[in-house]
Amino acid sequence: MIPQPDQHVKCIFQNSTIIEGIVQSWDKDRAVLLSLSDDSLMVIWHPEEDLMLVKIMPPKNEKETAPVAPSREAIMTKLEEVRKTDDPQLQHKSLQDLRGMVVDQEKKIIASKIVEHYHSGTAKRTKYGYPGFLSIKSTK
Repeated sequence: MIPQPDQHVKCIFQNSTIIEGIVQSWDKDRAVLLSLSDDSLMVIWHPEEDLMLVKIMPPKNEKETAPVAPSREAIMTKLEEVRKTDDPQLQHKSLQDLRGMVVDQEKKIIASKIVEHYHSGTAKRTKYGYPGFLSIKSTK
């Protein structure tokens, strides 16, 4: 299959060099690609001899690549769910205070895991090296 104009391709040469671009033209003796990073052109003089592999990339679907923003109604519904907590102290906290509480809680969890790990006896000190290495004398 010969790549067609305006197709996005990746070309792998025999020497493992990889180039990527948009096909401007593709003939038996010469292929011209437009660079993705700038407006430069790349010319491959003997594509049939020099290229080991040509990967034709599928066209991007604009609907799939665009991030889906949640609707305003969905955001308002989620906020109402969050506000329906039973703890009256949490209802009057600001978002920044709540984030700080989460960070403090995570620090406490990590600290307790570290203490538990070292007190459980699984982490024992080991001696590395040979203890008598200082007593070995070199023979000359």
